[in-house]
Amino acid sequence: MMKPTIFDNDQYRIYVPFRKSIELENRLIDAKIDYWIDLEMHYTSSDYKRFYFNKKDANVVEKLLKENEIQTTDDFKAPADYLHNRKIYFFAIMLAIVLFVVGFIILKAYQFLFQ
Repeated sequence: MMKPTIFDNDQYRIYVPFRKSIELENRLIDAKIDYWIDLEMHYTSSDYKRFYFNKKDANVVEKLLKENEIQTTDDFKAPADYLHNRKIYFFAIMLAIVLFVVGFIILKAYQFLFQ
């Protein structure tokens, strides 16, 4: 079960990707589960909607998420942020490799020309 991340002990929130939010909303309506979406405080740096639920519906919500394979997060750092960071690390590694290869070629050329 998701841990509560808001100050009301009767509610909890999760972050759902926009591409899955409509599907989740339809499932919640079919299951007659009350929910709220916070559109004013948009989740920064990613495409996630913030959903709020009553804790009494937590087990049903978890079941819906698992049955429909909807991945969510309840933390302030969303998976989309990780993917962005992964791209930056990949770029940094590729840059290091290119610099190493260019340096090695220059070193070998210097040794060849001046020996």
